[in-house]
Amino acid sequence: MKKEIHMIEKNNTWVLVDRPKDREVISLKWIFKIKLNQEGKVQKYKARLVARGFLQKSGGEDKVYKLKKALYGLKQAPRAWYKEIDTYFIRSDFERSKSEATLYVKKEGHDILIACLYADDLIFTGNNSVLMQKFKQEMMKTYEMSDLGLLHYFLGIEVIQMEEGIFLSQKKYAKGTFKNFHTTGCKSVDTPMAPNEKLKKDDGAKRVASSTYRSLIGSLLYLTATRPDIMFATSVLSRFMQDPSQFLLIVLKNLLVPWL
Repeated sequence: MKKEIHMIEKNNTWVLVDRPKDREVISLKWIFKIKLNQEGKVQKYKARLVARGFLQKSGGEDKVYKLKKALYGLKQAPRAWYKEIDTYFIRSDFERSKSEATLYVKKEGHDILIACLYADDLIFTGNNSVLMQKFKQEMMKTYEMSDLGLLHYFLGIEVIQMEEGIFLSQKKYAKGTFKNFHTTGCKSVDTPMAPNEKLKKDDGAKRVASSTYRSLIGSLLYLTATRPDIMFATSVLSRFMQDPSQFLLIVLKNLLVPWL
């Protein structure tokens, strides 16, 4: 918590002033998070102070902090941060992707550097270690970012870096989904869906909760990021989300078995 306050004050984010009579005061809230490493062990504890912008109620103090910059939690905070980092990248000779606004590419002759943003997290790669090291040092100096080393997890996707190449896996996420939806007893299948299998809404089976079925569909759609082979079957089964049957739910759960 002390580190977070120190960074806020170091970045000149606010200044202590008398509370204006014609202004509402936005309260603050602490958000705590445990960051895990690739082995699932605690890597570090994080504390973030955010503005509760959704309340918009005045407080009862005579002294308040007047924001000079956007703070986490405010509606304009994500846009303010993106505008800042986008300006920095463009000024540093990066080119923003036309199809993905958070992807930037920098080329110097035959050398290439690629950077990708997700909120205030950043991942980067390239073919020149000197160029990559220079970029990392500049980012750490300008924005006081922490170097977490090689990428192991990103948005719930495990990244395995080997000499043969880089492999992506969502096995941990799939196991968690398997456990959450009580899929014990399901059978492994050779293919996500049998060829020429015709599924129908009125199959005579008992009806199940549509909320459970929809949640599992959503989880499987997220898994298609690394397993595109289940996309077709998941898309077909998503047609029955309004009134699913027990049989359709079992077919859906069977798609998770290959991960175990």
